[in-house]
Amino acid sequence: MDVFSGIVATLVVWVTLLALNISRIRIQERVGLGDGGKLSLKKATRAHINALEHTIPFCFIVFILASNGTSQNLLLSLSAVFLISRILHALSYAITNNLMRQVSAGVTYLCIFYGAYLSFAKL
Repeated sequence: MDVFSGIVATLVVWVTLLALNISRIRIQERVGLGDGGKLSLKKATRAHINALEHTIPFCFIVFILASNGTSQNLLLSLSAVFLISRILHALSYAITNNLMRQVSAGVTYLCIFYGAYLSFAKL
């Protein structure tokens, strides 16, 4: 479970950094509520929401795998690929790179589906 705790803590830090970016842009652009029509705030908000949409289910999968004795090396490898794909995905919003967003989204889905497959295989 130590590996699980470390993985979740790392992912929570990443999502929190994305939230801090939204706050930074809100202060910079002087927008209290909504997006104020600011594209940079729309992109930052979307990157944060998208990270949450995928990180929460992934954390559940990692918990299941950590609980059923899956190799720590496998958990770390899967989680590292997931985290890198999420970082690239958030970055793709900032630099407006659709190919990077598509590839990183695909890798994210593969990590989630592979984790789910491993969970089912242990039943």
